[in-house]
Amino acid sequence: MAKKTYRKTVLDNGLVVATESMEGIRSISLGYFTRQGTRDEDPEVAGVSHFLEHMLFKGTRNRDARQIASELEDRGGSLDAATAKEFISVYARFLFEDLELAVDLIGDLVSNPTFPEEELQKEKGVILEEYREFVDSPEEYVFFLLFRALFEGHPLSREVLGKPETIKAITRNDIVARWKEAIAPENSFIAAAGFIDHEELVAMINEKFSFPKNEGTRWSNGEFPKPGFFKESRPALNQVHFSLGVRIPPYSDKRRYPFIILNSILGYGMSSRLFFELREKRGLVYSVTSFLEFYRDAGVFGVYFSLEPGNLDKAYKVLLDELEKVRKNGIREDELKRAKGRVRGSLALSQESSSSRMSRVANYELHKLNFLHIDEVLERFEEITLDEVMEVASEFLVPDNYGIGLVGPESIMNWNP
Repeated sequence: MAKKTYRKTVLDNGLVVATESMEGIRSISLGYFTRQGTRDEDPEVAGVSHFLEHMLFKGTRNRDARQIASELEDRGGSLDAATAKEFISVYARFLFEDLELAVDLIGDLVSNPTFPEEELQKEKGVILEEYREFVDSPEEYVFFLLFRALFEGHPLSREVLGKPETIKAITRNDIVARWKEAIAPENSFIAAAGFIDHEELVAMINEKFSFPKNEGTRWSNGEFPKPGFFKESRPALNQVHFSLGVRIPPYSDKRRYPFIILNSILGYGMSSRLFFELREKRGLVYSVTSFLEFYRDAGVFGVYFSLEPGNLDKAYKVLLDELEKVRKNGIREDELKRAKGRVRGSLALSQESSSSRMSRVANYELHKLNFLHIDEVLERFEEITLDEVMEVASEFLVPDNYGIGLVGPESIMNWNP
């Protein structure tokens, strides 16, 4: 029987296998991850990482697309993939007795894709439709504008999907080149959680995964620009979609802990400061939320809401006032206590899911940090003081550091912060 524990092995080729075993469940969640994402692409083929993710499912030397789609589904499991700014992943959730099938399937996708030309041409149409859907979704597109406002000219400003002109221009050779570069074992890792035996998994991965020769890996960094303001109009919209953000330290920085507390106080749920001020007290919005994103060289703290254009000035002033109050006065002891309770409960509940546990293992490995067991994380949150939260608020919640993205009807084109 597997015991609840974390283990990590580095294979001879550099591939990392990290697992957390769980008792009392029958599922396993397992994912292959590469630390190469959108930010590390050649800008001339922007979107090629996302295109590669799609093409992995179009056939291998051992399976056609239908077999890839059905093998785990026919046994009650699931298979999916994702592309982000700093990773590409293929992941699955399945019953523990199907571990060998899942490893064989994911290993086949990663190691033996064929990238058929006829499927590539069809998939261009699919991805272009995905891009159009993204542009037509202001609640998503506004975050692209926010990242431009915070990172314009830096690789983190790039949209995962790419641009229509680059999507249309991507060739099979571009896909193959990106595959060889991205999946190099020294850039990759396997994360798994559930009813799993670590040594058994390592043996299977050694057998099922192989990698092409890597000619070199592009790692894209850059200077951060002065934050700005980007807006676009959508004549058919009735609401303004607004997002304000600020650059903060990366995930590797321990100040992420007080930022998580601050984020909870400002914009987590109906008890948050911003929900009370903008909705309950003034009725300006239906919903408002704050969020955190972390990368290898920076993070983002941000706020999002949507509302009637005529109320934008009022809501923007309330938002700035609340951020300024926190920057100058900090938070209250009762707010800190409630935020710790929310974080504690959320983390504890996530421990019941093999998918959440896999994601947590993957997050530490993605950022090349030592894994912390849940009790260690909870202890760190319990130790956070009012002064720690005050320090990050006073250093980073500075109006000159804010970037803003805005999408709305034509009338908002005259609005400026």
